Amino acid sequence: MKFFNVQTFKVFRYMLIIIVSLTITACYSKKYPSNYPSLIIECNGVDLKTEVNEVTWSENGGNSLISVPEFDITNHMEPAIVNPNNKLALKIGYDSEISKIKVIRVEMIEGQRREIPIELTDDSVQAPEEKGEYIYSIKVTWDSTPESIHFVSYVIKFQVI
Repeated sequence: MKFFNVQTFKVFRYMLIIIVSLTITACYSKKYPSNYPSLIIECNGVDLKTEVNEVTWSENGGNSLISVPEFDITNHMEPAIVNPNNKLALKIGYDSEISKIKVIRVEMIEGQRREIPIELTDDSVQAPEEKGEYIYSIKVTWDSTPESIHFVSYVIKFQVI
């Protein structure tokens, strides 16, 4: 009785090499990280916390979170304290190949949600001049095609003193 066949071993060895090679190629050929990146907003050397609101991070299926109203997310958040006109720098965990960044201020006026576009310059925005509490939504898009969608919306709550 023969347990070891040289020809079978050679075929098995080549199959194993092919499988390992394909696995390594698949792991390193991804254009984007497996998980969506974080966003930190830096103001005067201090990192301000953001919360993730909506995520679609997929290549043929993948991670998604459904959007929640910004006011619901920020109810539990303590506002970050900033001064009027402070520079708020966006530090995105994966900043390669970003196609679009959209920043809006979200307000509730007479029960109606209102969006006010905020100008983004060199990955930074400026805190408002007027004192008060503000909610900003930052949507970062890397790509959006039928095969691959990568975007994340973040929320920050801050108070200008």
